Amino acid sequence: MMCTMNNPHQLKYQHYQPGDLIIGGITSQLFSFSEGTDFTTHPTPNWKVVPLVMLKNYQHVLSLVFAVKEINENHKILPNITLGFHVYDSHFDAQITYENTLNLLFNQKRAVLNYNCDMQKNPVAVVGGLDSETSFHIATILSLYKIPQYTGIVKLLLHFEWKWVGLMAMHDDKGEKFMQTLQHMFSQNGICIAFTERMPIQSNILDVINFYDLFMEIAMTVMKANVNVCVVSADPHMMLDLQAGLNMLASEIMIPLNKVWLLTAHWDFSVEPFFQYLNIQVFHGALSFAVHSTQVPGFQHFLHVQKPHSDRDGFIRVFWEQAFHCSFPNSDVTEVDGEICTGEEKLDNLLGPFFEMSMTSQSYSIYNAVYAIAHALHAMYSSRTKHAPIGERDYLITSKIQYFQLHPFLASISFNNSAGDTVSFDKKGELIAAFDIINWVTFPNQSFSKVKVGRMDPQSPLDRQLSINENIITWQRQFNQTVPIALCNDPCHPGYSRMKKEGQPFCCYDYTNDCFKCPEEQYPNKGRNECLSKGLNFLSYDEPLGIILAILALSLSVITVFVFGIFIKHRNTAIVKANNQNLTFSLLISLFLCFLCSLFFIGHPDLMTCQLRQTAFGIIFSVVVSSVLAKTITVVLAFMITKPGAKLRKWVGKKLNDTLHVQHEYYQPGDFSIGGMASQLFSPQFTPMLFSESPQTVVIHTAVPKNYQHVLSLVFAVKEINDNPTVLSNITLGFQIYENYFKARMTYQNTLNLISCHKKIIPNYKCDVEKNLIAVIGGLDSEISLHMASILSLYKIPQVTYCLFSLTVSDKAQLTIPYQMFPSEEHQYNGILQLLLHFQWKWIGIIVMADDRGEKFAQTLTHLLFLKGICTAFIARTPAHSDFFNINEMLLNLQYMLMNLSNTDVDIFVVNADTHTALDVQWLFVAAELYGIRPLKKVWVMTAHWDFSSETFQRDMDAQNFHGALSFAIQSNVVQGFQNFLLNLHPPSDIDGFIKDFWEQAFICSFTDMNVDPVTEDICTGEEKLESLPATVFEMSMTSQSYSIYNAVYAVAHALHAMYLSRAKRRARGQCWDIPKVQHFQLHPFLRSIMFNNSAGDKMFFNDNGELEAGFDIINWVTFPNKSFLRVKVGKMDPQAPQDMNDCFKCPEDQYPKKEKNQCLHKALNFLSYGEPLGISLVVLALALSAVATLVLGIFIKHQNTPIVKANNQNLTYILLISLLLCTLCSFLFIGQPQMLSCYVRQTAFGIIFSTAISSVLAKTITVVLAFMAIKPGTKIKKWVGNQSAYSVYLIANTSIILVHTIKCTQLDPLPILHEWHKPNVVLIGQIASHIHQMVPPIPFKRHPSQESYDLPTVMTKFYQHILALAFAVNEINEDPRILPNVTLGFHIYDSYSSARLTYRVTLDLLFKSWAFTPNYKCGIQNNLIGVIGGFDFEISSYMADILGLYKIPQVSYGSFEARINNKMDAPFFYRMVPNEDLQNWGIVQLLLHFGWKWVGLITKDTKGGEHFLSALESMFSKNGICSASRVILPKNIDLHGMISGFFNNIEVFVNRKENAVIIYGETGSFAWLIIFLMANVMIPLADMSYTVKVWILTAQIDVALHILQKEFNMQTLHGAISFSLQSKNVEGFHEYLQTIHLSGEKSNGFIKQFWEHAFDCSISSSEVLTGLLEPCTGEEKLESLPTPFFEMSMTGHSYSIYNAVYALAHSFHMMYSSRLNARASTLVPHVESWKVPPSSLCNDKCGLGYSKKKKEGKKFCCYDCTPCPKGKIANQTVTALVLAVFIKQRHTPVVKANNRMLSYILLTSLYPGLMTVKARTTVMVFAKMEETDTEKPGPSYSVPVPAEAAADNDGQEPGTSAAEVPASLVTEEKGEADLLVPSFIE
Repeated sequence: MMCTMNNPHQLKYQHYQPGDLIIGGITSQLFSFSEGTDFTTHPTPNWKVVPLVMLKNYQHVLSLVFAVKEINENHKILPNITLGFHVYDSHFDAQITYENTLNLLFNQKRAVLNYNCDMQKNPVAVVGGLDSETSFHIATILSLYKIPQYTGIVKLLLHFEWKWVGLMAMHDDKGEKFMQTLQHMFSQNGICIAFTERMPIQSNILDVINFYDLFMEIAMTVMKANVNVCVVSADPHMMLDLQAGLNMLASEIMIPLNKVWLLTAHWDFSVEPFFQYLNIQVFHGALSFAVHSTQVPGFQHFLHVQKPHSDRDGFIRVFWEQAFHCSFPNSDVTEVDGEICTGEEKLDNLLGPFFEMSMTSQSYSIYNAVYAIAHALHAMYSSRTKHAPIGERDYLITSKIQYFQLHPFLASISFNNSAGDTVSFDKKGELIAAFDIINWVTFPNQSFSKVKVGRMDPQSPLDRQLSINENIITWQRQFNQTVPIALCNDPCHPGYSRMKKEGQPFCCYDYTNDCFKCPEEQYPNKGRNECLSKGLNFLSYDEPLGIILAILALSLSVITVFVFGIFIKHRNTAIVKANNQNLTFSLLISLFLCFLCSLFFIGHPDLMTCQLRQTAFGIIFSVVVSSVLAKTITVVLAFMITKPGAKLRKWVGKKLNDTLHVQHEYYQPGDFSIGGMASQLFSPQFTPMLFSESPQTVVIHTAVPKNYQHVLSLVFAVKEINDNPTVLSNITLGFQIYENYFKARMTYQNTLNLISCHKKIIPNYKCDVEKNLIAVIGGLDSEISLHMASILSLYKIPQVTYCLFSLTVSDKAQLTIPYQMFPSEEHQYNGILQLLLHFQWKWIGIIVMADDRGEKFAQTLTHLLFLKGICTAFIARTPAHSDFFNINEMLLNLQYMLMNLSNTDVDIFVVNADTHTALDVQWLFVAAELYGIRPLKKVWVMTAHWDFSSETFQRDMDAQNFHGALSFAIQSNVVQGFQNFLLNLHPPSDIDGFIKDFWEQAFICSFTDMNVDPVTEDICTGEEKLESLPATVFEMSMTSQSYSIYNAVYAVAHALHAMYLSRAKRRARGQCWDIPKVQHFQLHPFLRSIMFNNSAGDKMFFNDNGELEAGFDIINWVTFPNKSFLRVKVGKMDPQAPQDMNDCFKCPEDQYPKKEKNQCLHKALNFLSYGEPLGISLVVLALALSAVATLVLGIFIKHQNTPIVKANNQNLTYILLISLLLCTLCSFLFIGQPQMLSCYVRQTAFGIIFSTAISSVLAKTITVVLAFMAIKPGTKIKKWVGNQSAYSVYLIANTSIILVHTIKCTQLDPLPILHEWHKPNVVLIGQIASHIHQMVPPIPFKRHPSQESYDLPTVMTKFYQHILALAFAVNEINEDPRILPNVTLGFHIYDSYSSARLTYRVTLDLLFKSWAFTPNYKCGIQNNLIGVIGGFDFEISSYMADILGLYKIPQVSYGSFEARINNKMDAPFFYRMVPNEDLQNWGIVQLLLHFGWKWVGLITKDTKGGEHFLSALESMFSKNGICSASRVILPKNIDLHGMISGFFNNIEVFVNRKENAVIIYGETGSFAWLIIFLMANVMIPLADMSYTVKVWILTAQIDVALHILQKEFNMQTLHGAISFSLQSKNVEGFHEYLQTIHLSGEKSNGFIKQFWEHAFDCSISSSEVLTGLLEPCTGEEKLESLPTPFFEMSMTGHSYSIYNAVYALAHSFHMMYSSRLNARASTLVPHVESWKVPPSSLCNDKCGLGYSKKKKEGKKFCCYDCTPCPKGKIANQTVTALVLAVFIKQRHTPVVKANNRMLSYILLTSLYPGLMTVKARTTVMVFAKMEETDTEKPGPSYSVPVPAEAAADNDGQEPGTSAAEVPASLVTEEKGEADLLVPSFIE
């Protein structure tokens, strides 16, 4: 019998959706005013008014609905289970909350606890409520998870130093708990509470009237309190009451609202419609806590589609009416000021206090709560079915669960939600999450903005739990954007003490100056609030240091007395008198007293010693210093006066002048100054400098005008920094630049000028205003930099050089290495080496300066060259000179060197091109013209110091001498604005001391202020154009050295910025600070660690050695007759790039390579040792078990004749005991350090012995069973049981174990693949096509997958061309012997069936030839696979890459556009025959902009590729003003049901939308969806099909293809569509190949049968599917008769990519084998324009026929003589030539043809060394021409350049360059050189 009861409270406000499992919800959206409930009458729902809606809280309901919808659509979380929900409202009433909570548990109309009067619901969990009170009512029945936040409030108050705050909460239990908890925490942290206010609780309509006066009183108290900060427990009711009270108070009394409100996380700034006109400005600048939230994708779209027409949602109508001030027909709202609700109102039109379109933190918590329940259910079901039998799993999934079973899973759940946040609970059931700190900014239009200004993370360390950005906080307007002060009174000033105020909190006090003096033995602390004891610290005589100092003082005193005695004794001698007798006595006596004074500082101090020691020592030491100074000056003056004719006596007091006058400097003042040392002007000295006379005045004779750009680049960088306030705000940089004149003396002097005063150089003395120098930039070469560093390192001033600072060993020991805007010298050495190896230059010369650095360069490079087999013909050293007084000697040296260089046969000169060496090389060309020596036509390889500059008198030198030179250069870039800066230069300048000399020598003119002859010299006007100067004189583009100076200035500026930033973080809050004085040495740590991007976009930073971390560009210099030149960047030397394979080596056996493969690491031996506790335990256990087995075996042997032993099967027992003994002893093989023998033996031995033991146990058991069965009367088993039965069982058991392992490797495939095409050969290319589409159902994992899904495949006939393209390419390669001679390609093709499972399956089939693939086990013969081509889309490609990447097999995709898989770090063996997708996206945007289409639709799939496409394209749309009108995201698994449901779900989008352009992202299945869409006129009788008339924009992945079921579809809808396509060309022969395709052509082709049936709509007699339904196939059907959507005769873009992929794999295979014979490095590809062929560089020519090599005595190993062979002998190459001649002559005979004629030619010519000559190359060309006559179709050929002289010799042509045609199989395409390539298997 069923009992029924009626519920007196029939609440209609609920939202219900059925499901397998129900999630309950209690929201707090409706506020119903009632008259209250007493216990005298039965409660009735007599509500006086319609409930008020908390509009903003309706989002809580929608977030729960949205989460349930997402989970039901995601089959990975709860497969085969549908979630439902039932949401009630609490009405902010305890009674209703209790009742609705019970309603969630029971389905009858009246809840009766513990009685099941009606069918019970299946709730699994309940989500709610809004505040703690509602949650408490729910928690009476359910459990609650909560989040603490008290710590965050305290930390926030302490952060802002707010110590005087108000506290407000509701007048209930939770409010009391809030008050008590915070009062306790405040007192612990020194925070005082100014007032506490408890807001009254209102529960019915009468409360508002009764408590009005009370609200006003509380609001008055709050506003009048002398408190700036109020901490509020932000209960929703309380905040509305508080807002109403404050508004009424402000309107009546006009009190300013100047409080900072600190609100708890309950608050979300919601306003009831009743209070919609209240001013929200009262909460402007408030701070609140909020549970950390992130925007959830798709939620805003979900809100947009909400319409108020839902029968299940009982909330939406009342929400809609009160939100939009309208009413629905038959609504409860009787009188409404608004209009009738249409349902088309927009939620995004509502203001923030009423409704938000972004998910709030509370809604985010509800969203996560639903997902937590779903993941807990998933975990519970997984644990149920994990260990259950297969047959019971369906029952366990569908069986009813009890909700209490969910607790352990919910408590331990942890997952990442769709927004990427991790959600988990701690042991207390509290969410492990952080709080966001929100700053509320309100506006007069009742809107607001939430600004996230900080974060409170309880999981972080204590000192980093609170993080806040004060700069973005908006405060109340009365605070003028300054941090409010919350103190009871101002802090005491120093010197005042605090006096507590009576009756006030401890934070309040008065000031008093009632201070007292500390006792004599104490002193006040810094804050003057405490006396500290004075400590006695002195050096005693008992300490070792005191003893040493006392002994030293006494010893020195004795020595001084001894010397003084000698002087006294010999005081009348001439030497004592000449030594200034009186001063000497004064010095010795004062020294004696000085030494004795040190005893005052040792021992316990008393009053007399403390007063005497400082004064006595100061006076006596001053006398000592004065005596020494007087003696020194006297001696100097005495020598100067005694000089004949000296007039010094009358001029003794005159100030001495500085004889070294600085003529060139450039000064600009600033807060900080950067020093610079330029090298522009030469001041040659024609006489040697002597120390007997004053040095001569600097006179300028010549200059290097190009170096003036170094000065300008520094000035330009400083100007840019000063103009940019973000680098050094409020700081101005200045500079001081001097010229060093290429002289050491001037370098030293001007370096001292930089660190000293403006007028006089007195190091270490501050005699004038000190310069604020922070760093120095310079110099041009190592020598100048060394001179500067020798001074700057003493003062620890940062020096940044822009040259290679090469130090000798002695220099490194003495100097601090400066910072170097130049890469490491090792990189330059390596670059030179790689360049020489690349061109095979093995015979070179080296030119260096004759000094230490030149010798270091020569020795280092020579050693590296020797290691790589490169010979150094000579080392030429230019004279180390800097002055012209030895000009004759210099010219003689240059003449001698020139003659030697001109006579050498070396064509390659490597020059260490520092400044002097480069100028000397230019002098060589001048000397060659003077002495009539033939010009040096050489290849010059210059180091990075060189910059093709010339002195003034070298400007007319012929630049053609350097035509074709190669040089290294620091990597540089174009700096914007530099050329404009140069164009604005005009001389003269008062502050630039360089520009005048530069201008005169650059333009060869003079300014009018000089005595010039206007007839013979031009007058400088200052309007000359810099761009008119030759490039050797000046360049308008920034050179690499100027670029280094520019970056050096920026490096100093960024380091200074970092230093000030670190100081600013430590300054006191609110204090202003001036620019403090910076010591230059403080800049070092910041300059060392600086990293920045300059204005050109290059990243700049130093390595650990202070060197610039960068590479080198390789420059080819092309000169022209008009003295101009062109830099051509032909390569680069990148130290970060992988090293060449020739430099790789295998790590030793005990080491392994690092992940970066640049270092070998020692293998760590991890083993269980005998010394570990576990090892000891196992050893003891093994020995004990061995002893037991031995003991039992001994007992059995001793009693072997007893009946019990015999009955126990004696022999099997012995085998068992012996095997057990050996088994236990085998454990010792696994303990201790492993050896080679133990590693090999332990696995095998244990396996065999343990199998024997198991077999013995099995045999004994079966024997006993048989014995008992045999004694049964009448049994027939007796005849089968005998003495041998036990052995038989033993053998059968062992045989069974062997059979199990054998069957594992030979088992048949339960799921055979029906479609494959296998053509075996020497090497194989695999392919996984996407020709067949299977509607594969999901795998239930309950049974083995069957073959049901193969019955009715959908064949995309057009994609069959992909398979044929691969077969065609393989056939072409096999017919062409030039690519892979003697190697035949095969292929193995499978289909992916557009299924992940089958893609993994067929990929494994490619790797393993056996039927049963067993990864990592070689049970079958592995295929000789060199690469795999596929897949067609990103998903298939990624599935293939998962497996192929493990085996390092190259994969070439022909359709994957998504860039993520092409990351070489994640997929190093993946290649794509398609461009990057970003290029296609850019093309789409440009197409739309071209036609002005700004309103488009998007169709894509729910895949990673689709997500990437949408995010990238929409980002480009937003930047270009294009809007996406609609987005259709298709389901990931495209099956028939998915396509049809996708059509019905999205057809409304296109019917209602009016956009005319729709973009379709084409992964597999996207076009199939479009086809379903186009057949709408067949499926749905729509009257208006105009919505299908659109411009369809198809991406390049789509290839318009149909299958047989779509044959009658109307394709007119695609008329006018635009698509992107892969670039392709017609391949010759492919059309003819397709015409040869017949049904019976390839027996191994498993695709052609179904292709033929589906393409021609016929059936083959053996078909099981279509026989009897269609016409039989004849096999004579023509492919060209098929429509284009079904097949094309021209090669499509994807087929073209497959064709090229096959050739790419073939050529790679060809190169791999060829590299074993020709292993030259190819890291650099320079573009040398002066030669069409790189010159050879060998010591001598190769020996010809009949000659052999003989090493030259005393020569390099590269040099040898060619000697004729002795009589009766011939050279090896002669034999080769004879055999070759015989083969050529008899080439048409059968024996030569049968011997593979062409390969024989290749073999013989490769054995013939003379092939390197031109004539031998011509011979090979003749062979090739012979073969061309025997073939129908000549193959591709390469043009091989032949040197002009050789061409003239061979053909009689004029000198020049000719080319001969050489077959492609004989050459490699590397700058035209013909190199014979023979695969290794020919050898």
